[in-house]
Order: sequence, then C-alpha cells, then structure tokens
Amino acid sequence: MTRRLVSVAAFLLMALCGGASAQTGDAPEIRTSFDAYRAAVGKGDWAEAAELVDAEAVAAFERVRDAALHADKAELLRGEFWISTAALVLRHVATADEIEAARGRAAYALASRASPFPTIDPGAIDIGPVRIADGGVAATAPIVHNGQRTDYVIRFVREDGRWRIAWSPLFANATVELETQLGITPRTPADVREIVIERDMFPILRDRTRREVSQSIWQPLKARR
Repeated sequence: MTRRLVSVAAFLLMALCGGASAQTGDAPEIRTSFDAYRAAVGKGDWAEAAELVDAEAVAAFERVRDAALHADKAELLRGEFWISTAALVLRHVATADEIEAARGRAAYALASRASPFPTIDPGAIDIGPVRIADGGVAATAPIVHNGQRTDYVIRFVREDGRWRIAWSPLFANATVELETQLGITPRTPADVREIVIERDMFPILRDRTRREVSQSIWQPLKARR
C-alpha cells in the first residue's frame, strides 16, 4: 500500500480529463463537449467543468458534500469508501461555509477545485474512437494516456440537449481498484478502515497542503459550530 496508489486513485475519482478524435453520429458533438471539459480543467475553471458532467456524477458529489457536513466518524467508516475519503479531503481543504454553499454542480466544482491530489496534464489524456449506443443517447470511448490505450472506458450521456461526461462508471471502477489495492472490502471492520485511511491518506493530505491533519477531521462540520 503506497501513497502513489492513493494519489492515482484519488485523481481518477476526482478529475480525469482529455480529448480525442471521434466517429459516427453525434461524435463531433461529443468531441466538442469533451474538449470543452479538458479546456476547463486545464485552466482550473471547475464551474465550467461541472456543467459538462452528468446528473449522476453531480448527485454523487452532493453526497460527498452532505457527508462532509453531517457524517460522524462511525458513518464515514462504514460508508462507501470513496465518498467517505472524499468527504474527509473536503473537510481538510475547504471551510464549512464553502461546503454548505456548494449545492448541485457547485459541489462537484468545489470538490474538484479543492482536491490537493495531483492531476495529470490534460494534454496527456486522449480518447479512442467514440461509439454511439442506446439509440443515440449514450456513447463510450477508450481512454488513452500518453498515446497508450488504457483499460478505462469513458461514457457519455445526452442530457438537456447536450452531451455530458458520465463519470459514475469510472468512479466505480477506480474505487474497486483502490479498495482492492488497499485491501478494503465491504466486510472490512471499521477499525481497519480507520488505520488504512490514517496511514495512507492522511500523510498525503499533510504533504500536499503543508498542514497537519488533526483528529477533528472526523467530526461533522455542522457539529463544530
């Protein structure tokens, strides 16, 4: 279990981005949306990036927001691993007022902007050929990193008349990989989860933010007022 594993997985969960050539149907529109996301990430405009992710991803980051505000230590240790760890990160790097004000797409924007984990240069990420599916309302494409095709596949969905990036399947895959590498399963006892988080994630937070991670991070932000 290394800090590198946690950093890579955190990146995949928070901010994978890119651009590519596309094929057939609405693929040029998908390319436009994807390139717009890559450009937004490149300039740190997370509000614009948030407009280009699907409603399911937005809902997931609202769960992160709610956990940061309200979940106690016991809830975090028995909850979905990536939601819990993302909530802890958010508590460490953002204020209670910032988190409380971040609703809807703003929750995605805040979590991505506030993340202390390193992201990959958007120019290093690409996608392979786009495949339209589900009667033209969904599409997929393989992710390419530095010219090498990866095992990751990104999905797009059509919402409100535009193509958006559907991050949830990628979140799920990256979460499974992270949990496998860290030895976390749904049956892992809470005390073991606590050890893993404090041993492998807290040092990264400390090093990236240059601020010690105190035990108060386990307290709901709402309870601190």
